[in-house]
Amino acid sequence: MVISSFLFGFAIGQLFVGTLSDAYGRRGLMLWSIFGFAVASLAAALAPSFDHLLIARVVQGLFAAGARVIVTSTVRDRFEGRDMAQVMSLSSMIFMAAPILAPTMGQAILLIGPWRWVFGALSAIGVVVWIWVLWRLPETLADNNKTPIERASVLAAART
Repeated sequence: MVISSFLFGFAIGQLFVGTLSDAYGRRGLMLWSIFGFAVASLAAALAPSFDHLLIARVVQGLFAAGARVIVTSTVRDRFEGRDMAQVMSLSSMIFMAAPILAPTMGQAILLIGPWRWVFGALSAIGVVVWIWVLWRLPETLADNNKTPIERASVLAAART
């Protein structure tokens, strides 16, 4: 249930993040997504009950979806043609490797500490990534390319 809770949040989050990033830009939403992921990871580490852990995992998934969608949009904004294909391939490879490597990394953490340390480590990674994005990632969506949020477009995105 812990993994399913995360995946549920991840699936739901993807339905809305693209529309939000097209309307408000990539950088700010990426910062909020990473911040929310780090806070939700910390909440999971400190969860007083299993129910709280599941809720934290849903929220963690919602915010993780933001980062996933925005990375793809940012690559599309910054690169064209063959360069875009190469960067998109690298990005996809990283996103595919993460769920393969995560159990091994989690197990390594469990060898030295309790399960809560896994979520603490995720929170710490989130903080490091947040600082990197704040420092290194410019806004990639030009103001003239921003599109207002329309109810029909949100519903269309949810249907696909």
